[in-house]
Amino acid sequence: MTLYFVGLGIANIKDISIRGLEVIKNSDIIFLENYTNLFESSIEEIEKFIEKKIFVLNRYDLEENYKRILEIAKEKNVCILTFGEPFFATTHIFLKNEAIKNNIKVEIIHSSCSFCSIFSFGISCYKIGKIITIPLKSKISELPKSIYNYIKINKENKLHTICLLDIDVEKNEILKPKDALNFLIELEHEFKENVINEDDLVLIASKVGFKDEKVYFGKIKRLKELEIEIPSIIVLLSQLSSIEKESLELISEKYF
Repeated sequence: MTLYFVGLGIANIKDISIRGLEVIKNSDIIFLENYTNLFESSIEEIEKFIEKKIFVLNRYDLEENYKRILEIAKEKNVCILTFGEPFFATTHIFLKNEAIKNNIKVEIIHSSCSFCSIFSFGISCYKIGKIITIPLKSKISELPKSIYNYIKINKENKLHTICLLDIDVEKNEILKPKDALNFLIELEHEFKENVINEDDLVLIASKVGFKDEKVYFGKIKRLKELEIEIPSIIVLLSQLSSIEKESLELISEKYF
């Protein structure tokens, strides 16, 4: 028997690969990890498309009660669906390792994710530095110096900083782009090392892969005032090449 990890794609169930769909149809039990991302297709739409019943997993199911999944996978073909790429910004590697330790065959079907989409906007993959996650205020007790330091190091090395925006689907909390940018300004006010400036250029990609995808390019002081739809991903831009700048200006919804 096999434990499959299947990426559903960047935004819509129709983004799934043919191989991924074949694996789903040949699996006995279909689980969906539903706490690390947002998706354009509803669970009901996904079930109709794959013609299978889906059992939704929360964080506890995958991180604390994972042995139940492993026991099922010893007897049946089990498929775990993930919005986007199965192993990007998730903790699924732990479950994969535990399955291997228990002599359960593991197979991975990769897919597109919002991180990969950044490069279609003209950003060079060779200029990406340390990736950070900007947390929800409800999850922290003090401003994290580590985030500030990572941005500082990236800037010193003339690298762009991809900022993932925190999400808690179970509590219906999603960090908005303007709140994320204001959080970065708070970091500067707290640590005062001239790392983050309101005149710095940023890229904000909103609802990437969705029908109403939008891209914004401009200075922090202007973009932090906008109500931009979620889910979004932010890139703090370092020194832009001419082709990067031209690409961003051509595709941006608005330039500020």
